Amino acid sequence: MLHPDGSPNVTDGLLTYMTHAMGGEPVTVMDLAAYTVAVTGHSAFTERFTEELLTPGVRLPLTRDPGLWRRATALGRELLWASTYGERFASPDAGRPSGAIEFPSGDERQVRYLTHIGSGVPERMSYEAEAQTLRVGDGTFAPVPEAVWAYHVGGMRVVNKWFGYRKAKPTSKRTSPLDDIHVESWPPEWTKELIELLSVLRRLTDLGPAQSDLLTGILAGPVATHADLMAAGVLLASETGRKPRYRPMDGLFAADVLT
Repeated sequence: MLHPDGSPNVTDGLLTYMTHAMGGEPVTVMDLAAYTVAVTGHSAFTERFTEELLTPGVRLPLTRDPGLWRRATALGRELLWASTYGERFASPDAGRPSGAIEFPSGDERQVRYLTHIGSGVPERMSYEAEAQTLRVGDGTFAPVPEAVWAYHVGGMRVVNKWFGYRKAKPTSKRTSPLDDIHVESWPPEWTKELIELLSVLRRLTDLGPAQSDLLTGILAGPVATHADLMAAGVLLASETGRKPRYRPMDGLFAADVLT
């Protein structure tokens, strides 16, 4: 949503149009980013627009309902906070501490490291659906809902992919003899990484139903049409406008680089 120079990477006039549509409440590029993730970042969106998505480019339904807009941006902030491991959209007062996405002690969703993996690097990982338990070698982690275990992006199972790079015989693509060098013991940092990953996926999957309900509400309500945007002077970006914008360079050779 931002160019390299920090300016909004948004079609000219769109933020102004949305500000007017929301009754004058200022709409920022970060609001639009949160809205976009809330509306499009879940399976219900891809299922609803399967045929449309065969053509490259995302078609984003823009609500003109201020209530739905606020609901979407609030949901999007939660999603982006979790997805960035607490680096963006942190708000301690809203339950989103900076850099900490694990569930607190006492929360029934907190991922617990029940039995230790041991000193060796395990070769296998498995899942016990009834017990909601993830088994990594001799180690176990719970609770891990099935939706977390099955979570995928573009057909890639996220938890499986994470483990594949770290197991005794990694499944990553071999590009050089250096790829044969691998750890001989399971680092404690990997345990923490796995707990954080499972926590992030739990937060994302828990928000999925709310995203689905939100999409249904937006499609059933007033949305901005192509005619609305054209009438407001919101135009598609030109080829020049699509290019990244960089900050001017200072110092030696700067003028040569910019010409």
